Amino acid sequence: MDFEALLDTALNLMRRGPSDLVRALEFAADANQENWPDVAGTLREHLASNDPNDAVVTRLAFSIRQWDHEEAPSWAGSTPAHSSERRDEICRKLGLHAGDCSLLKSAVPPFTREERATVIATSHEPWYEQGRATRKTFYWDAYVGQLRAPGSGWSSDAVGVLSNSTEDIVSRLSDPSRSDMYPVKGLVVGYVQSGKTAHFTGVIAKAIDSGYKLIIVLAGTLNILRRQTQRRLDKELVGKEQLPAAEYANDSDWSKFLSHGGRPSELGSFDIERLTGLEDDYKPLRSRQAALRFTRVDPGLPFNHPRNLSRAPARLVVIKKLPKIIEDLNQDLIELKKQGAKLDEIPTLVIDDESDQASVNTVNPTKAERDQRTATNGAIVDLLKQLPRAQYVGYTATPFANVFIDPDDAEQLFPKDFIVSLPRPQGYMGVRDFFDFDSEEGQPGENERRHVRFVRGDDGFADNLPRAIDLFVLTGAIKLFRHKADPALRFKHHTMLVHHAAQTEVHEQQRDAVAALVTAAAFTSGVGLARLEALYESDIAPQLDPLLPNPRGFTDLRPYISLCIAKLQQQHKVVRIVNGDERNIDDTPDFDGGPVWAILIGGTKLSRGYTVEGLTISYYRRRAGAGDTLMQMGRWFGFRAGYKDLVRWFVGVEEPIGKSGKTANLYLQFRALCRDEEALRSELTRYADDRSILPRQVPPLVHSHLPSLKPTAKNKMYNAVLKFKNLGGRWVEKAKVAVSATERSTNLARAAKLLASLKLEQTTLAARSKGSLSSFGAYVAAAAGSDVLHFLSDFKWADGARSFQHEMEYLSGNHGDTGITRWLVVVPQVRGKDLTWAEAGLANVTVAARGYDDETGFSVFSEPRHRELAKLLGGVPNDLTDPSESLIRLAEPGTAVLFLFLVHDKRLVPSALRWSEITLGVGLQLPPSRIPQQVVWTVMNESQKDAVVVDS
Repeated sequence: MDFEALLDTALNLMRRGPSDLVRALEFAADANQENWPDVAGTLREHLASNDPNDAVVTRLAFSIRQWDHEEAPSWAGSTPAHSSERRDEICRKLGLHAGDCSLLKSAVPPFTREERATVIATSHEPWYEQGRATRKTFYWDAYVGQLRAPGSGWSSDAVGVLSNSTEDIVSRLSDPSRSDMYPVKGLVVGYVQSGKTAHFTGVIAKAIDSGYKLIIVLAGTLNILRRQTQRRLDKELVGKEQLPAAEYANDSDWSKFLSHGGRPSELGSFDIERLTGLEDDYKPLRSRQAALRFTRVDPGLPFNHPRNLSRAPARLVVIKKLPKIIEDLNQDLIELKKQGAKLDEIPTLVIDDESDQASVNTVNPTKAERDQRTATNGAIVDLLKQLPRAQYVGYTATPFANVFIDPDDAEQLFPKDFIVSLPRPQGYMGVRDFFDFDSEEGQPGENERRHVRFVRGDDGFADNLPRAIDLFVLTGAIKLFRHKADPALRFKHHTMLVHHAAQTEVHEQQRDAVAALVTAAAFTSGVGLARLEALYESDIAPQLDPLLPNPRGFTDLRPYISLCIAKLQQQHKVVRIVNGDERNIDDTPDFDGGPVWAILIGGTKLSRGYTVEGLTISYYRRRAGAGDTLMQMGRWFGFRAGYKDLVRWFVGVEEPIGKSGKTANLYLQFRALCRDEEALRSELTRYADDRSILPRQVPPLVHSHLPSLKPTAKNKMYNAVLKFKNLGGRWVEKAKVAVSATERSTNLARAAKLLASLKLEQTTLAARSKGSLSSFGAYVAAAAGSDVLHFLSDFKWADGARSFQHEMEYLSGNHGDTGITRWLVVVPQVRGKDLTWAEAGLANVTVAARGYDDETGFSVFSEPRHRELAKLLGGVPNDLTDPSESLIRLAEPGTAVLFLFLVHDKRLVPSALRWSEITLGVGLQLPPSRIPQQVVWTVMNESQKDAVVVDS
């Protein structure tokens, strides 16, 4: 027995909490007749190794972080979860000396706030925590072993994060053995393409270990999605011993499927019996209804008594989320009930893998879409009624989920009990990798330079689709080079996505156009190689990750270009259409089968839950409206191990809007929506940590981040009302200003009137931020608070006053002392067009160029330097050093700062700029407040305070 196994045995003795570790190790050694004369010294050597892959430290970390995470265990006294006090208590309980405890903290640092889930929940019964000491964890342990297997891509930290966040969910389900029934409804908010299947597999494993015996997974509306989910669960949870050998006879990954070492029922656990298979969706059972019948080992006790639950097999059903299929399952349950089956005794877990399918993108659905959604939700509700012990857990890729937007949906499936927002996974490539929220406006940031390529004009232009195809070949060659240099780097798939429209006839045109470009490219000819070399030097080489194997130059890469072309030619088609047309069914890649090296063209099927493996080059020009963008962009988010530096996103920035002559900048639309989502996630975390929000209060918070969203239900409304948000110490900037010529003129006139009444001084504000100088010129003056509030109350917004209602409520002072003792007005002067603003008394003022989209308007007015220096002016804690004399003089505790930004659409020619083309933007930096509460809620209907939805 090695020391890792010895430690595992010792830690398994600590199900009730940490205890003397050295004594437990010595006990384990004696029990296994092992001779370890100095277990304390051996443990110390491992802790001091500084090896992140040390198996002993990894095993210890798993238990330590579980103890860190427990909410209120009896062994921890009053120490809060994830606190330094909790970690000290763990060390004390383990009997570690100060030196060993210091080594432990260094080797196993606590998870940061960003690595922990955000939980918004009602109170729950602590059944899961209380049963920890006696609960068997057969399937969870097997799943963890699968995740830790070599080549899985899961680090020990990632497994620890998964363990904690899955416990956040399972612990909030109802105790499967409780006598009365409490149907829980919850929602898990992840990220697009961030591993939700891996997460709910963990939830299922812990749930069946705890006594849940019927697992129903609603796995999307497409066969390929249901098939993917079935295979993943079979591979990572069910295991080889419980699968028909013929079903996966041709699966190239069969050797990687989980093996329990025997049937679980023969190993002291229970089996999982599947009612669906790889190719078989749920079908009416008719004469086979025994497959759904649950037998009591002890007939004298309810089925959900622990004595019966511990021996009964679990049933797994993976079905498409279509009304007809769900109704087939419902009918079988109704028939069983007629035959005397006590469905109210069956602990059931329903996982809705596609609860975000009807998210923001169908806020204004067609009648057919709404009817489909209504029928689907109705079938799910009927299913939950048939199974009174059913727990419903939906998964969504965005906090802008439909249950927070449409009261019709919320009335049926609202997550009344909990909302768990998952942390961004390790190795995930998402919003922060494609957008530069903190870069200076007008200057491309690092992420944009590295990954984003703007598309203008016809697809056939050299810098558009031909360049994207060339990069597809170059990046494929680099993947082959890297695998040769390091065989541990495996790239089974290499794909490119072309997403231009939803119409199938467009897909066919695109396929022909792409195929013609591939043929004409002549990659291995002299001309083709010269073109690829120039592109390699200009686009690929400057962005290569130095920590990965890279060619020394194009000469090293040339042999692999030929190999890449050969792999492409081995496919039955290099260019494939992936859509709902039956004529193209054979084009749909089977990523679970052999390697897929291909260019995929499609629409809706590529944008709804379908994972495009190996995706490296994306070419996107589909204008779908601002509300639809998040789900569409999801294809190029995900895990890109070993090739993140090769990922490129080609995106249209001048897409025609009908025949209006206007254009849509898809990049700006994506960035604006992602900025709103990041802000919403941050706000949810702030209120959750402060315990000042419940699930039913989330909808108005979502609406406050999407103020232009129009209600979709005519006779229903959300009951919760967001009355007040504490904005103390925060920067506030709303970009949805009115942009009609008349309203722009009105805003400018009112700003000019305010400025003309002030004693403006021209100065330069400067300080160092993280070693770099941040500075800008500005006109600055003190102003009366009443004048500033009058200006803000009259300001014209794109949606009336909705955009700024919470800010005005805060500034009113009706909820306590805002801490504001004076106001400063700042007009930043940046590089731009110089104009005379006579009405404001300014002989020379600059107008800055900002990105503008004809559909969504401006997305931001300020720059990072404005927001950084504003903190110092407002007395907000900051990391600035070496402030300028003027900044020191103007800064004062209690100062609120109003920024006025003069901007224009950067597509306009500055030399011909007119005042009618100038927009006024505003920003506020507010000082810390003295108001204790973070948020105040009211309700629409006082007689139904706990209701989620009420009649309007």
